[in-house]
Amino acid sequence: MFLRNLQIYSIFLSLTVVLGCNGTGTLSVASDEFCPDYDVNSDVCQMQSFQSGTGEKDLLLEFMVPKETTLSTWKEWNHFIYFESPITVGYLLRWNRNASLDERTELRQDLHCSYSMRHPVSGVEVQGELEGKRLEKNGIWCFDYLGTLLAALQKEEGTLKKEPESDYFPVTLTMMLKSSKKHLRREVTRSIVVNWR
Repeated sequence: MFLRNLQIYSIFLSLTVVLGCNGTGTLSVASDEFCPDYDVNSDVCQMQSFQSGTGEKDLLLEFMVPKETTLSTWKEWNHFIYFESPITVGYLLRWNRNASLDERTELRQDLHCSYSMRHPVSGVEVQGELEGKRLEKNGIWCFDYLGTLLAALQKEEGTLKKEPESDYFPVTLTMMLKSSKKHLRREVTRSIVVNWR
C-alpha cells in the first residue's frame, strides 16, 4: 500500500513539474524596473536621456533646447517635452512565463497603471492613471509623458504659468500596477531631476 501511494505521489509530482514547465503554473511577476522607453521587438528597456543620479533611486534627465525655442512658462516647457522633444516615463514588469491569450484577455480588464507625483518642497501631490498600458505575452509596460504628469502637478500647485527654473526639481514619481490579484501588484518610485540648456 505504501509503495502504491508513493508511485501515485511520484506521478502527481511529475505532472506538476511538466505542467509548470509548459506554462500552466501561476502567472506572477518575475522582475520589474523603471523603463522610460520599451522596444517590444528586442525586449529591451531604453533609458532615453535618463541617467542614474547620486542615490539608488535618483534619476537625472538632461536635454538641449534649441536656441530659437522660447520656454517662458512651465506650460510651454511641458509642451516642449511632450510634442517637440518627447520624454516618457514608464514601468516594465516581466512575467515568470508567457501569458496565454485567455490570461491576457483577463489581465487587460484587471490590471491598471497608476501614478503619484509629489513635489517635496511644496508638498503638493497628484495621482491618476498612466496614459499607456501595453500588455504583451511576456509582460506589461505602463507609461506616460513626463510633460503631462508635471503639468498636472504644476496646475495643482498654481505654478503652470511661472517661469521654468531648474531648482524646481527634484520631484518624486511613483508608478503602480494595480490588480485584484495581490501577487501581481507592484510599484516603483524614483526621484527625478531635470537639467536643460
